[in-house]
Amino acid sequence: MRYRRFNLQALLNASAKPGGDAGTTLPRCWDREDLFSLRNFLIKLVARWAELKYEQESLPVDFGEEELLRHTDEMNLLEGISGIVHQLQDAGLIPLGGIVRPEYYESAMEANERFRQESIGLAENKSQRDFHAKVWPYN
Repeated sequence: MRYRRFNLQALLNASAKPGGDAGTTLPRCWDREDLFSLRNFLIKLVARWAELKYEQESLPVDFGEEELLRHTDEMNLLEGISGIVHQLQDAGLIPLGGIVRPEYYESAMEANERFRQESIGLAENKSQRDFHAKVWPYN
């Protein structure tokens, strides 16, 4: 079982400079097989390429409209999951980090599975169900 962490605040921060943390962001994305964060970084880079004033005029990466729409859908899903995770914490069911005291472990696991299945159930097709399952933070 792998525990996947997403820094949602960093992903959603539109003012973050795309090149500012490339030395740490890109290797972590690659090591964790976190293609969403890698793609998000590249989309921000493409959007701000002209501001960065590199000698090379064009960037050798481009995203089509369909790719950008799919990425936006995934971003919206992650925002929704972030909201659910915060609700779980506010309700005292599962803390944000997912670490619970041993005496609360079983109830936290039950709550986790219930909300995980609800999230997966919202998907419209198998591909989306797989993605919902993959991004759920407490696997």
